[in-house]
Amino acid sequence: MSPPDRSKGDYRRAQPEGTPVSAALTPKVALLYPGDRAARDRADPAASRFAALFDALAAAGVNAEPAVYHDDFADEVMAQLRGVRVVLVWCNP
Repeated sequence: MSPPDRSKGDYRRAQPEGTPVSAALTPKVALLYPGDRAARDRADPAASRFAALFDALAAAGVNAEPAVYHDDFADEVMAQLRGVRVVLVWCNP
């Protein structure tokens, strides 16, 4: 099997056998931002301070999900992030 022709803009990674075509073509993004356990448990893109960003990504065909981070549940967040292609990180300076 030859590698994809990058000159034609095909930068998709190979998908596991049996992955639906629609899932392979829909990017999955996590928006990572700080919060406590309660914020993670009730994370709702529509009620988030990033609601407009979630809406814009959805309008562009991107499946975005909240990823609320705190050191107390870092392993849980890392497991979530392994299931996405891109992570957008918000940090308060």
